[in-house]
Amino acid sequence: MECSKKRESNLEMLRIVAMLLIVAQHIVERGVEGGGWTALKVPFSFNFVTTVIIGIWGQLGVLLFVIISSWFLVDRQGIKSKKILSLVFQTWSTCVVLIVVFLFFKPEMLNFKLIVKELLTPAVKQYWFITTFLVFYLIVPLLQKSIAGLSNIALRNICIVLTMIIPVYNYFSTNVGDTLADFCYIFYLVAYLKRNKDNFFEKYNKLGFAGMALIVSILLLVKIVLPDSILGKNGTDLFMKLFLALRGRTLLMVIISVCIFYYFKNLKFSYYKVINIIGGSTFGVYIIHENFLLRGDGMKSFLWDGVFHMDWWYNNSFCFFIIHIIVTISVFAVCIVIDLLRKNTVGKLFDKNKKINEFCIRFDDWYSNQLFK
Repeated sequence: MECSKKRESNLEMLRIVAMLLIVAQHIVERGVEGGGWTALKVPFSFNFVTTVIIGIWGQLGVLLFVIISSWFLVDRQGIKSKKILSLVFQTWSTCVVLIVVFLFFKPEMLNFKLIVKELLTPAVKQYWFITTFLVFYLIVPLLQKSIAGLSNIALRNICIVLTMIIPVYNYFSTNVGDTLADFCYIFYLVAYLKRNKDNFFEKYNKLGFAGMALIVSILLLVKIVLPDSILGKNGTDLFMKLFLALRGRTLLMVIISVCIFYYFKNLKFSYYKVINIIGGSTFGVYIIHENFLLRGDGMKSFLWDGVFHMDWWYNNSFCFFIIHIIVTISVFAVCIVIDLLRKNTVGKLFDKNKKINEFCIRFDDWYSNQLFK
């Protein structure tokens, strides 16, 4: 029991790290010179180097979240629809609260189209991860059934085939199934690895950090070899193509994420309840800071530009990397506090609603046990 608690605490710590990586990337992706990765399209500089080192790992964070979820789901039967409804309610209620806040303090930032998008979230793809995760979670019973009768060899061969048509293909173009296919691939990969303890990734989990160093080294070397002063826009275009391939959900990033997962899973880490509490609110961090109203929707970011002025820091100060770290941790901490307040107010009302609980029990029995019999 104690061992299980420690392992759970390890993975909750990994959730925290994953979300910090995601927030750090969003600062670079959306908060510098109008977003769109503009920070990486400028000439080589000290701030460019620090940005590559700490601000490009959002997809690594995403993969870690999917690996952790899959780790717990592969051995279960069915799903808990309460989790789906809770996540939908959390997403939608956050949007409503933010609309109200902006109506009082920044009404000029609201328009009819934006309000509709907020009110229809998560059906509207404001949060691509939430929307994909909800669909992925709904088809988990089918994935569970599909691996139940498979031998290790058959499951291994499926993983090999899927590796070629999903993360390898992602180097050249987005695979046909896009993000949902990526999530399903991770599920099969985790299922195979969980059956085979002491596998390559578990033995050599520190290679994940070597892989991260390799990506940083390649990007910095290419930026130096292909300077904008010589190649102009062509140099930038070539660099961005390489960057978007390396930092995406491609094979190298999958290998890195699995290695880092095993590294954290096997850490000798004491059980701390506070880590589990914070780890349980990481979805809240994503939902709050990535809302259209805060991140910007085809406009300058209210959060990154209006509050923290990250664009100014990037262009005018060698302290950008320090500010980058401080802002990442600050946004994470504030969002955690807000989400914990939500959990202990409207969240409790939702969790204790008897009709919702009764509906979820009936639905789980039908959906997981009857529909996928």
